[in-house]
Amino acid sequence: RGLQVCLFTDKDLESRRELVARALEETDVFFTSLVFDFDQAEWLRDATKNVPVRFIFESALELMSSTKVGEFSMAGSAGSKGAPPAVRSMLSMLTGTREEDRVAGYTKFLKSGPQLLKFLPAVGPLPDLRRWLQTYAYWSGGGAENVANMLLYISREFGQLDVTFDDELPEKGGEPAVLETPQIGLLHPARQRAFGPGPYFETPREYMDWYRQHRPEAFEEDWPVCAILLYRKHVISELPYIPQLINFLEEQHKLLPLPIFIQGVDAHIAVR
Repeated sequence: RGLQVCLFTDKDLESRRELVARALEETDVFFTSLVFDFDQAEWLRDATKNVPVRFIFESALELMSSTKVGEFSMAGSAGSKGAPPAVRSMLSMLTGTREEDRVAGYTKFLKSGPQLLKFLPAVGPLPDLRRWLQTYAYWSGGGAENVANMLLYISREFGQLDVTFDDELPEKGGEPAVLETPQIGLLHPARQRAFGPGPYFETPREYMDWYRQHRPEAFEEDWPVCAILLYRKHVISELPYIPQLINFLEEQHKLLPLPIFIQGVDAHIAVR
């Protein structure tokens, strides 16, 4: 007995839907993220209704409502109370009337949830809620190591598999810490660790203060500032187009790049 991972993209939902449907019939744990197309969301909600465990993050609210992790369910159903009252209260404070604000509110809760929940009693649906939040913490952290630990964690919690993490854990049954990356930040390839992405700047002011020391000629020659909006996942994955674009703007056009990365659903917040 072991772990089998089947990976599909949104394109497969259009071109290989029958294959996806057959795979879902034999699936024990369903995981998806960033599905906003209405037809795809509706199809997935129906196709996964019999999958025992469903992790759905940063997607259409109708699809996220079918999240089910043990006794915890986002929508609630017969035999399930849905999100505990304390969680529903936090979600209502974080979400608003705009669709994009509601999705961003869920993201805020998911980010802060693990720190808040450790102070709540481990009864009822809370252990399963912690599993939901821990899984998202790995996914949100991004990068190969976080995703690998997420798959191992899911295998242990829902597949009863005996897994071994690379990190030494303080106690049996624990899990390695998430490698943290901010939800919103700034970066520059000249300020990067030898292994892995980062460190990052928290604010444009911090970035500009650093850049004044890094390239003083940009201020002496009054280079125009060019803001770049990047996906956080691309930054964590260290996609090569990012340093190439930044260097191209600097060397070929004497533009001062201001590279800001975002989670994806919070783009409107960065623009504001």
